Amino acid sequence: MTQWNRRRALPLLLAAVLGLLLGSVGTATAQGLTTKAVRKIATKVVKKQAGSLSVANSQALAGQPPSAYQERRQVFTFPIAATASFNATLPLGPGSYEVSYSAKLLGTMNTTSDCSLALYHGAFVPDAYYANDASVGITTRQGHSGLAVVTVGATQKLALSCSVDAGTFTTPALEPVQVVVGPVEVLSAGTGVLVS
Repeated sequence: MTQWNRRRALPLLLAAVLGLLLGSVGTATAQGLTTKAVRKIATKVVKKQAGSLSVANSQALAGQPPSAYQERRQVFTFPIAATASFNATLPLGPGSYEVSYSAKLLGTMNTTSDCSLALYHGAFVPDAYYANDASVGITTRQGHSGLAVVTVGATQKLALSCSVDAGTFTTPALEPVQVVVGPVEVLSAGTGVLVS
């Protein structure tokens, strides 16, 4: 029997032995077979088979170390002093990322404000904008949020960019701007249907 077949056969063997033993517990207890005895027999069977069992490359799962399966999100916070606009660059290397943000801006009433994720190169030459959220504030508090999957190239950077069209804004002391970033290992293109 090959090693692969032995590994596959062991769980079936154990299930069969335990099934037979546990199935007969009700009628066999009068004959001295107890739950403790069943466990002892099962332990003996496992120990007997243990020498022939192996776990191939238990430190790498699908070619990845166990740490690759841990959550790898990063959270960035930015308290903002009075300004008309800001670009908060995220320290990301090349790759694809799922990026979300939330920002509450305190500013002037009836002022348009917006936030978006800006993919850029150079000093600040935008290549694309993602997750744009704009609003006209009827109060002095305007909330913005967005989510996008962004692929950052070797010469590109990603920033959260927020601005107002008049006056300045700040963020509440207990509510800094927050950006959450997680790497995306595999991207596949999907198609959507626009329903009007």
